[in-house]
Amino acid sequence: MLESSYITAHPTEAVVTVAEVREHARIDSTHTDELIRAIITAAERTVEHLTRTALLTQTRTGLYRSVRVLTPEVCPGTPVQSMTVTRYTSESATESVTVRRTDGSPAMWYPPDDGFSYERTDGSPTWTVSAVCGYASKADIPAPIRHAILLLCGHLYDHPELVSGEPLKEVPFTISLLIAPYTAPIF
Repeated sequence: MLESSYITAHPTEAVVTVAEVREHARIDSTHTDELIRAIITAAERTVEHLTRTALLTQTRTGLYRSVRVLTPEVCPGTPVQSMTVTRYTSESATESVTVRRTDGSPAMWYPPDDGFSYERTDGSPTWTVSAVCGYASKADIPAPIRHAILLLCGHLYDHPELVSGEPLKEVPFTISLLIAPYTAPIF
């Protein structure tokens, strides 16, 4: 069972560029480029959160106390490029195995049926899974996800304030429709 997970290496590029956002939102000036970069980051993280999917290549680590089969629940619904599984065999000794998939199918790893049972005396997790996940390049990201990010960027650019004199508006329903097919199920 997954105890906790965290990102250990963030993506090195953005899904959409400042120029694409400027063109989509019809922004002529370049004096707001820093704001647009921040909006891109916020939009991408929001879409990742809503879809429960890593967009661009990143490394996520998950900690487990016990395991029957390891699937990439560290990054559900996301293409997994590789997964390294480490188990503690004593307080200081470990053994590791790396599972790689190149066909886009989920990487899975079954622990050896060796009767092994080891609990760390300090109560910390016995298993660590480090998964390199996400689409390998911007070109691999489905067009509807890219479009949802552009729509969200435009919305955030046009409505930058938390408080408004106008009635609050929900983020356009179109975004939900665009990302729905790419949203990982919750188990």
